[in-house]
Amino acid sequence: MAFEPRFRRVAALERRFVDREGPLAAVAEELTRIGDGPRVLNLTGIGGIGKSRLLREIRERVERGGYRTAVLDLQVPALRQQADALAVLRVRLGEQGVRFDRYDIAYAVLWQRLHPHLRINERDLPFAQDSEVLSSVLDAASGVPVFGTAIGLVRLLERARSGQRRRRALKIDTTLKQLDELPNAELVDAVTYYFAEDLRDDSTERPYTIFIDAYEAMRGQDDAWLQDLVAQLDRGLTVIASREPVPWDGEWEQVIRTEPIDGLPLEARLELLADGGIDDPQERWAIATASEGVPFYLHLAVDTRSRGVGGVVSGAEILRRFLQHVDPAEIRFLELLSVARLFDFEVFRRLAAAFDLPGHRMAWESLTSYSFVYSAGADHLQLHQLMAGALRERLSPEVQRDVHRVLRTIWDERGNLHEAAYHGLASGDLTEAELLEYADEIKTRGGARGIGGLLAELGDRPDMANAARCLKAEQAILLGNIEQAGALTEGVPLSFGTPAAERLAVAAGHARRIAGDTAAALDIYTRTLQHASGGCRLDAGLWAADLHMAQGRFDQARQIVAEIQSDCGDQDAELRGDLARLLHLADRFCYDFDGARRHLDEATRWYVEAQSVFGQSAVKTNEAELLAWTDPRAAVPVAAEAVEVHRELGALHELGKAYTALAQAQLLLGRLQEAATSLEQACDALERARYRSGRARAELLRAFLLARRGLPLKAADSARQAVAELQAVEVYPTLILLAARLLEELGLPDPEVERAAGQARAVLGEAFDNVTAERVDQLLGLQPTALYEAAVRSPEAAAGFYNQNVRVGDLLVRVPIAGADGMDLKIWPENEVLAAIGPHLNEETCERVPRLRFASANPMYQIHEFVVGEVLDQTAPRGVRVPAHVLGDVAELFRLLAEVPLRELPALPEGWPEDGDTVAFARRLSTVTGQVYETFRHDYAIEFRELGIPVALPGAVGHADSSSVLPAALRCAPEEHDHHRRADCLFGLGTGPVGRSGVRAGRPPAQDDLLRRRA
Repeated sequence: MAFEPRFRRVAALERRFVDREGPLAAVAEELTRIGDGPRVLNLTGIGGIGKSRLLREIRERVERGGYRTAVLDLQVPALRQQADALAVLRVRLGEQGVRFDRYDIAYAVLWQRLHPHLRINERDLPFAQDSEVLSSVLDAASGVPVFGTAIGLVRLLERARSGQRRRRALKIDTTLKQLDELPNAELVDAVTYYFAEDLRDDSTERPYTIFIDAYEAMRGQDDAWLQDLVAQLDRGLTVIASREPVPWDGEWEQVIRTEPIDGLPLEARLELLADGGIDDPQERWAIATASEGVPFYLHLAVDTRSRGVGGVVSGAEILRRFLQHVDPAEIRFLELLSVARLFDFEVFRRLAAAFDLPGHRMAWESLTSYSFVYSAGADHLQLHQLMAGALRERLSPEVQRDVHRVLRTIWDERGNLHEAAYHGLASGDLTEAELLEYADEIKTRGGARGIGGLLAELGDRPDMANAARCLKAEQAILLGNIEQAGALTEGVPLSFGTPAAERLAVAAGHARRIAGDTAAALDIYTRTLQHASGGCRLDAGLWAADLHMAQGRFDQARQIVAEIQSDCGDQDAELRGDLARLLHLADRFCYDFDGARRHLDEATRWYVEAQSVFGQSAVKTNEAELLAWTDPRAAVPVAAEAVEVHRELGALHELGKAYTALAQAQLLLGRLQEAATSLEQACDALERARYRSGRARAELLRAFLLARRGLPLKAADSARQAVAELQAVEVYPTLILLAARLLEELGLPDPEVERAAGQARAVLGEAFDNVTAERVDQLLGLQPTALYEAAVRSPEAAAGFYNQNVRVGDLLVRVPIAGADGMDLKIWPENEVLAAIGPHLNEETCERVPRLRFASANPMYQIHEFVVGEVLDQTAPRGVRVPAHVLGDVAELFRLLAEVPLRELPALPEGWPEDGDTVAFARRLSTVTGQVYETFRHDYAIEFRELGIPVALPGAVGHADSSSVLPAALRCAPEEHDHHRRADCLFGLGTGPVGRSGVRAGRPPAQDDLLRRRA
């Protein structure tokens, strides 16, 4: 005869379903409400009442009705974590036709953020093989390393052969593009958002039902992510089974319908027992009464009866009788399995071998036929909680520890680190160091969210309190929750000698450094460097050296680097690369560009050896920053490449630094408009990255850009802002000296900046002043003070009514004439006007307008480019017809001026007439005219008389009505434009005139003749 198990598998989930008409009716009613916001049906009842069996019956019925379904069993520890739970739901619903394109990309971005050292591949990324989008991305990459940034993944998708419509939908999704900008904590919630969005889009015609079993397993854990998910499931029904009502309040009261699950009625109990093979009516009645309608006990009674245990049982005797009368070998197996949260045949076989029990397949089939053996995910089984608890009570603590040890070994070998750590903790064998090793490996595989389950296992164990605090702080830092990391490490005295204490110290340093408390961070790193050992000491030393470098103590930074290099040897290539790159930064901030080059090349070699993709990408930024000083023309393509690399990687702080380097190179090349654009992009990335010191550097560079555009007041504001921020985060004293020197050149020294510069000199030494002056002149593209002094000493100058103009080489220094009379309606400072209109005029006139290069506020002077040309007054003096093209060119010039955007002009002075208020403008103009007349009417009485100007102008012009003022305003306005023969330069006939810098404004030609005669 053939060998076969004595019992076929008839576990409770496979037995006949009876009664439960009330919950089924509630489900049917709730299904009719789908589409009107989230709907939740909460089925509640004691353990063993049949909630899981009921969920299965509901799922089968709604599936027959055409609904999609997915189950989340929270008894499985991993599924209490947000990312893992979503992945399980995504796979199940994906098998039923739901397209999760955006979710898959968002999940890949999160996975990459939590695994920055890994590349995306089908082996490591969950469900990559099941995702059309991710498969297309990997196919399109064709062997090129793929990193999970939203922009990079969408770009790769655009190369793939997926449908044009799908690519377009992904490309235009603005929220998807913003994933790279989100901090880690918000990115996790964005993944949930896209899961719900994709599910919503595919559920218009086919709704869904999501089942969440054993909600009580979340007790003591943060379930905010679960609430967030359920709140967004508004095109389906969510059914939650729990022992007590779900404790969600507020708006949830309008969404959740609670349906208690009571014991089965007597008729249903009898029906179930008869179906289980209990034929004796008296026996059925006794069991049905004793069970109090709890299906667990009814099924257990059937199990007991079918195993040959006769006799009528009653009350609490059902469980006791089962344990007493079932075969002792089977009971022993069940006792061992009760210690395991999850098991399968391999676990069963290994436990059997460890405790000298038969581990063959027939024994396995017999055990798993019991009603209290449930599935736990696709690959594992578990015992019902009531049975598992009763069985464990039969084991001595010593035996339980032995079972935990065997299970830890099994799960260690199989790579299930959560279960291995759980059993290690339960056995009492797991040390603090081993726990942290598990945590590190779990983080490597699952990122910060991966250790959430491990932290839940720790609970309030006092022997692991330090390790738990350490893991929580490290998790918070990885997720970007710096406030939480600071709170976890605040007030905790630094101690050393254990891995957890030393790692907690490093985490405390990181929390303060990222929050901008540089001094406190440096103190923690230094003490850790002095007292810790191993990896913590090296990590702390690296950051201590970095902060010393950032604060200008370059010799101390180099000393620490040398110490760490001697400790780490050549094995840790990535750390060696970090140290070499740190030395590069120290040399670069010292303006030792040759030394910076040597160390950067060394860092590159180490990163290549370590195959550190992120190290090599950081070097690209440093290469651009170095070339921005030494070879700006070569820096432009290198910086552009670095921008693309960091955009692909989603490294916002590096992206902002690359844009800053590009802006500096463009500034030094005189490409001011391009530099301004690059700076805007730099500031945007750095602000999104919350990178304060990087943002301050960009603001200081903006100050130099504004200075080169001739806007000293705005340049000074930017310089002061940069210094204030650098002081707040206590870094980069060399940059503070740059800002102080710039303000000095602008003639706008600031006491606060000077005080900060004094502190910087105390750290750096006075020798930095000379090299700082050289760097300022390099950034400005000239030596303003030297040029001004040369102009003042020059005996040759062209004087207008307001300014002296001195040519120095290919530049023109324009110095106001002291005591010059004001004769015009002046709205803005001349330099601000020229800065605003210059780019627009040059764009249209092929760079023929002399550029304003610099403007100083005290002493007041401007530096312009000098453009060689022929003055119109020489080509066509008064009385000679000007070339035919000139009048059209003048009109074209006025058209270009009129097209300068208002937003780019300086702010109007306070009290300026509203746009269109011609009368108020005329009064303002007439007032100035009257002031000029009063100033000169005695000196020029003869000339005024010859010109027909009355001896006394009307004194009440400001009170004239609009009919008299308006014509005067329209007649006088053209005379305010200084555009005449001696104010124009010709660059060859047909090329058009351009106004000369340095000629006074607002004096008509007739007045020139009179002044010449007067002289």
